[in-house]
Amino acid sequence: MPFPYLRGGWRFAAPYLTVVALVLLYLGYRFTYAPTNSELLAVYVVILALPWSLLAVPAGSIGLVIAIPGGLALNAWLLFRLGLGGPSQPKTHGPGSADPDTTPLNQSV
Repeated sequence: MPFPYLRGGWRFAAPYLTVVALVLLYLGYRFTYAPTNSELLAVYVVILALPWSLLAVPAGSIGLVIAIPGGLALNAWLLFRLGLGGPSQPKTHGPGSADPDTTPLNQSV
């Protein structure tokens, strides 16, 4: 896991949201300091919003304006939910420690 200190679904959603933030900062830089007329400037955001950005292509530019931010949010939510359903942290038992589930009630730990 890239972020072992995060709990629950944030373990999966945090790296994705970090990449989205970096791409948005890069786009802000490109629009501010290196303006171009390239239609491929926002391709990174479209790729991060896949597959939802492809569903909006027939709707035209209005569909893309709705689908790209919605796709980014939906992908982050899906990754968060995937992280919640994953296995929890394994129990580690060092020497001298006992598993409370298997320790008899009359035996001290």
